[in-house]
Amino acid sequence: MRTWVYALLGLLGAVIMYAGDMLFYYTPTPVTSLEEDIFRIMSGVSDWRLHLGALCGPLATVFYIAGFYHIKRALAKTAPLSGTVIFVMLAAAIVFGAVFHAMFAPFGFVSRTDDHAVLLEQLMVTAFSMFYFYAFFMAAGLLYLMVLVLRGRTPFPKWILFFHPLVVWLWTSFFVYLPSPLLVLLEGGRFNIMFALFFAASAVVLYRNRLSS
Repeated sequence: MRTWVYALLGLLGAVIMYAGDMLFYYTPTPVTSLEEDIFRIMSGVSDWRLHLGALCGPLATVFYIAGFYHIKRALAKTAPLSGTVIFVMLAAAIVFGAVFHAMFAPFGFVSRTDDHAVLLEQLMVTAFSMFYFYAFFMAAGLLYLMVLVLRGRTPFPKWILFFHPLVVWLWTSFFVYLPSPLLVLLEGGRFNIMFALFFAASAVVLYRNRLSS
């Protein structure tokens, strides 16, 4: 399979995980702060949305890992060991990320109970322990990739850094100020949007490289 096809599989993973996010907490009703309102929103979400949203996590992870594998393949000639290290870190990150994602289903169910405050606090301890591992491995792998691109040790042009997930995270920081429903659609799916853009840009670059080689 061509390397750029693996990038497209990663894009599919980002789309599936984004769909899972929206199943958990998309609402057409006004939302002023997603962080403050998210449990209230999920308490009113139907059972099937919570179940299906959780299932999107492991399914998306399979495609995400395929997407991260395209980085290893892309670096096979210029930095093979670095490509392997980056792949392992990003793959580990998305596994923890999938667990964190799936825990939004119990968040939704618990939010409906009378004593949800205590239960939510206990769940959040576990969920955020997953998130911290996710953030550490993801940041480490992405920073490593950024350094390699800047040093010219990848087949990617430097302009692709505009679509690098960490850079996208910076230039999409205004999403938090958007009105509803854009706030939920964009800020609520920000993690997956930044990876979707990167996978798409990478697929274009690698496809063009193949045509010109």
